Amino acid sequence: MDVINRMRSWLLALAFVATIGGSGPAVALTLFDGTFADAQWVGTEFFDSTPGQTGVFSAGQVGAGGNPGSYRLIYHEYTIGSYQTLHLSPLLTVDPSVVSIQALTIAFDVIAVALAQTFIPVLQQGGDVFEHGAFTAASSNWQSVSYAGLVAADFDRSLGTGSPDFSSSGALITFGFIAANTGTSPSLKVTEGGIDSYSVVIVPEPSTGFLLALGMCGVRVISRWRVSSSCRRAG
Repeated sequence: MDVINRMRSWLLALAFVATIGGSGPAVALTLFDGTFADAQWVGTEFFDSTPGQTGVFSAGQVGAGGNPGSYRLIYHEYTIGSYQTLHLSPLLTVDPSVVSIQALTIAFDVIAVALAQTFIPVLQQGGDVFEHGAFTAASSNWQSVSYAGLVAADFDRSLGTGSPDFSSSGALITFGFIAANTGTSPSLKVTEGGIDSYSVVIVPEPSTGFLLALGMCGVRVISRWRVSSSCRRAG
């Protein structure tokens, strides 16, 4: 146990040196969900300009037919106007105070199950939603979408102006997407779209990238020492 504590102290000391002046390789951190369990996603109405705000939606996991396996299906019912729903997952969360973000890549697969639906990658920080890009899924085949090399300035606040804070002083960030439709006639419209294999690949600032690599190495070193020690005691 004393050896483990000394090793931990040594790793913390190295982390401290890296924090105050070291720089190291940018170790990518990947957030991913290819299952879309209902308990891990929260869907809410985000914007409704239909007459009387009469848009309706539902969303949930479909167990098969994804790319591959299960996926999330979003159902929209609306008339004239714009209708948008917001979908966020705590699985896709990062704390910039731990891993400050240099750049990131968002990728996902989409499909039109019943008519077209537009998917907008977003992040939520401090109660505000920020978005970048938009892709309309109009095909009944799965399509892959990717937005690479994104920095904070590439995201715009959905309702207002401004960009998120990717620095170490930034608040917690949760990723997800907006599903959107627009109607130009008063007739009732129904769309269903699917999304799968949502990933966020984060390239940290060099100092936190070094800490991330150091932490992973420390876990491996301590785990190996425990296994070796257990084997010696068993022998």
